[in-house]
Amino acid sequence: MKKTFLLFLQIAAFLFAANPLFSAEPSPKDSVEKRVYSVSKDLDALNALLKEFRAKGDSTAAGIALYHIGRYYNQESEYIRSINTYKDALTAHGTNHDSYESVRTIIGLATSERRIGSYSDAAYDLFNGLKILEESDYVDTDEGKRHHSYLYNGLGNVYKYLNNGNEAEEYFRLSLFYDEQINNYTGMAMNWSTIGSIYEYRNMLDSAEVMYNRAMEFNRRGRSTSGVGICLNHLGQLSRESKDLKKAEEQFLEAYDSLSKAKDRWNLAKSTMSLAAIYIDNGDLAKAKHYIEESEDLVGGRHSYGHEQEVHSLRAMLNAKAGKYKDAYQESLIALAYKDSSANQKDDQEVAQSRINFIQEQNLKALDKIQKERERESSLKRIIGVSGLASTIILFLLALIMFFYWRLQQKLNKHLAESNALRDRLLSIMSHDVKNPVIAQKNSLKLLEEHLDDMPKDVLKAHITELARSSDYTLRLFTNILDWSKLQIGRMTHDPIRVDIHNVCMDTINTLKESMKQKEITVEASIPPETFAFCDINMFSTVLRNLITNAIKYSNLGSKIEIFHKDDGNGKYWIYVKDYGVGMDSEMAASLLKGKNVSSSIGTFGERGTALGLVICKEFIELAGGDITLETSPGAGSTFGFTVLKSE
Repeated sequence: MKKTFLLFLQIAAFLFAANPLFSAEPSPKDSVEKRVYSVSKDLDALNALLKEFRAKGDSTAAGIALYHIGRYYNQESEYIRSINTYKDALTAHGTNHDSYESVRTIIGLATSERRIGSYSDAAYDLFNGLKILEESDYVDTDEGKRHHSYLYNGLGNVYKYLNNGNEAEEYFRLSLFYDEQINNYTGMAMNWSTIGSIYEYRNMLDSAEVMYNRAMEFNRRGRSTSGVGICLNHLGQLSRESKDLKKAEEQFLEAYDSLSKAKDRWNLAKSTMSLAAIYIDNGDLAKAKHYIEESEDLVGGRHSYGHEQEVHSLRAMLNAKAGKYKDAYQESLIALAYKDSSANQKDDQEVAQSRINFIQEQNLKALDKIQKERERESSLKRIIGVSGLASTIILFLLALIMFFYWRLQQKLNKHLAESNALRDRLLSIMSHDVKNPVIAQKNSLKLLEEHLDDMPKDVLKAHITELARSSDYTLRLFTNILDWSKLQIGRMTHDPIRVDIHNVCMDTINTLKESMKQKEITVEASIPPETFAFCDINMFSTVLRNLITNAIKYSNLGSKIEIFHKDDGNGKYWIYVKDYGVGMDSEMAASLLKGKNVSSSIGTFGERGTALGLVICKEFIELAGGDITLETSPGAGSTFGFTVLKSE
């Protein structure tokens, strides 16, 4: 009996070891995903894993950790941090050409961009995600269909917020098509809900209610607490439009409970603001004030301009109801400013251009496929119709001509691509980074024109200060664009003279005092008078100004910047600009020093930029025969250094 039992154990052990169902080890990527997901609600644990993966040089694992950190910030409504983290994750996945992780990260990035009103950025990223997905190996799998659904739903939301209901509905129905293929209940619910909002906007309230109830059914099947809350928000809005305020209140309160349980801050804010509006209408100002304050806690400082606008509009209504007309007026001005900020980011032309580029690429691929098929057919007919030595010679000559033609075409395509890239970059900067501050200046001037006589002095001063700041930014941007353009077409000359770099440093600091004052930044410049260098004064001041501007952008409130120099003993000075700001990781630093990074993360006060300044610094220094270095790490600041020739 004992021998039989031992024999049974040996057979069981053999089967256990031989059967892949029991013995297969998870792939390294699966193991990483499980480790990261298990601590996805603990930011400190996520950052500890990220540090571990980076120390090992594992960019795939680091990218997965960064994706979950970005997702954490998104759920906490920290959208600027979320965007910057997702971009770092994309850089890591791009290194490994990981299509799945890149598309998953793009979906999260576009959601955060949408929620701060950056619709053109969201559209660009979503179309790029579609391009990556459709060229990937997993496009026809269930996960590929799920990603198709998310990307099309994201595009539908972009067009919905741009008030283009027809385009939005088209994308939502494309998303719904993929969800139905994989029986994704929460995805179907999400699309029926957003289609319902389009019908509500068209004032087709009965149809909208049908869509919302259909979405509610799928949310309950998929057990989505957040989805149920979103549908209740929509149904409450329909009840409010039908003047049934009691029913609307009940639905919004029920939505509030569901979204609180789901910890969905974004949609919970919609419940609290809707409740505040109902209580203002009913005259219950205490409850209205409570829900307005809760809304402020949920959205305040999150760069969600639409939500911020609604909160201040509600405050204006509350103050007006309470007879505080001066306060109501101030709140309405703030709401108007947020409305303008949101409107400035709704660039329909950029969104349309992203879609046109995507469609053109798809058409070119289809045409290329047809052309290749025709070329194959033509070659086959020639081979069949021509025989002997003559046919061989002809085919050889044709092949030779085609080869030289291909070589010529490759060179032409390369030059054309470089020219188009330069043109597109300049157009993008002019249409976005130049246009937006000019529009903001126009809106501020219009506001001053309309309310100059009754505007309080402190509000007037604030507007004037903002106009001056915006003008300085626009001027610096134009200067960088002109310098960069001259460099690209080879018209920038290097004319060195004997320069007192102490004086140039002091002049540069004086031009940037206002920017430092806004962040309460102090500067310590220790280059002594009569420190002479042999350099082009315009190039030197441009490099120094851009490095100090960059240091200001990424410094925290109350920080400091140090400017100093060292003699290298070989006839050169090293000039250093050091800040104690957010710093950057080694991958981004390496990219900047190679001159490849022409995108820019957002500054500590939400400042936008183009990163042209750092590119210009590198090219100016190299044109002068100098060197540039960068020492940095996340959270520990950055120190840029460059060389100039000494002059006795």
